[in-house]
Amino acid sequence: SYINNKKVRDMGDLKQLKSSDIKSVDVITAPGAKYNAEVSAVIRIKTLKPQGDGFSLMATSQTWRNNQWNNYDDLTLKYRTGGLEAFANVAFDWGHYSNDQVLDQELHISKDMFDIHAELPLRSRWANFQYTAGLSYDFNTDHSVGLSFSSQKSLFEHMTDEMTQNYQKNGAFYGDILLKTDIDGLDKPVWELNTYYIGKVGKLGIDLNATLLRRESEDQLYQQEYSQELGDRPITTVNSEKNTMVAGKLILSYPIWKGELSFGSEATSTQSHGNNFNYENIIPETDIEMKEKNIAGFAEYELQLGPWHLNAGLRYEHVATDYTSLGVWQSEPSRTYNDWFPNLSAAWQKGKWSAQLGYSKRITRPPYNMLSSRIIYDSRMLYEGGNPLLRPSVRQGIDLNLTYSWLNFTTGFTRENDFFTHVGQVYD
Repeated sequence: SYINNKKVRDMGDLKQLKSSDIKSVDVITAPGAKYNAEVSAVIRIKTLKPQGDGFSLMATSQTWRNNQWNNYDDLTLKYRTGGLEAFANVAFDWGHYSNDQVLDQELHISKDMFDIHAELPLRSRWANFQYTAGLSYDFNTDHSVGLSFSSQKSLFEHMTDEMTQNYQKNGAFYGDILLKTDIDGLDKPVWELNTYYIGKVGKLGIDLNATLLRRESEDQLYQQEYSQELGDRPITTVNSEKNTMVAGKLILSYPIWKGELSFGSEATSTQSHGNNFNYENIIPETDIEMKEKNIAGFAEYELQLGPWHLNAGLRYEHVATDYTSLGVWQSEPSRTYNDWFPNLSAAWQKGKWSAQLGYSKRITRPPYNMLSSRIIYDSRMLYEGGNPLLRPSVRQGIDLNLTYSWLNFTTGFTRENDFFTHVGQVYD
């Protein structure tokens, strides 16, 4: 999602967006080369330009109930004079979440078969303040710049569940376990700095934006198992994570014939450091650091010919990753990729009829939590974790979309290589 060409990295930005301020919403189901090759669809939101000078104050409150009460309030102060606008926003997010899960699993270990029935009443609650401040200045209709800073303060974040488990081994009763879990999230620095410039020099359009992001988190897990048949034991774990990102994107556009040529570059540098330590040594300690650099170049041409809209683009991405585990550099997960991503589409519209045919090559890179070798304790017999050897999944697809008024028909063909998913296996 994008709001006024700024990529949305926090869903809180959408909460603070008022429907009365929205000028237009475009949904792009076949994004071109100017977007990251991992993106399958794009939502672009444009807001109305504020009118008038002076101070304005707006306060909103949202309250809803989903098993328990939730509340979101924000207060925005703005000052405008000429082309200058300054704003400050503070929001309070207070809520609860509940989820009752029932799990039935069958485990085949050597010649034994275990049947597991578990019930998990999950409950969580949180409260935090979110702060945003910014400046923007419109020199004229062709040049504008802006700068914004956002942060948040967590008052509390707490999750509990009491999972009851019943085990049977080869059809006979094996044992019952009650696992009580309390998770406390600590207040850690979270902030984001954004800046942009949108301008026009002659017929050349310029769209430049940059982001600096830092997030830290730390969770303390207190778990206690109670079982007459299998024994009691505590599981005390501390998880911490620190992420930083620097990103920039430049798009230049120029009208050629009846269309527009867009070209530019995008660069992202991220660093993620995570540690997981279990005091009882039931699950192994992990300490992982990942550094990744993604540099891309792209070109795209869009053409309007009567009822036809044609698009062709090509994107090149260079991705280099360094992976360190417990202070030791790992050669296999530390990889470099160089990929080309073409896209072609043709759309036609007349009256209530419209059609679109498109081809694209996309990629899905495993997120850090899937690449992590960290082991998570779910229960006495179930652990879960990632795999640092996962490779990106590349897919190519052709899609056809036909529409008449409210009636829509969609068909397509997709081929995906190196697909990744969760699998079950015996651990040690």
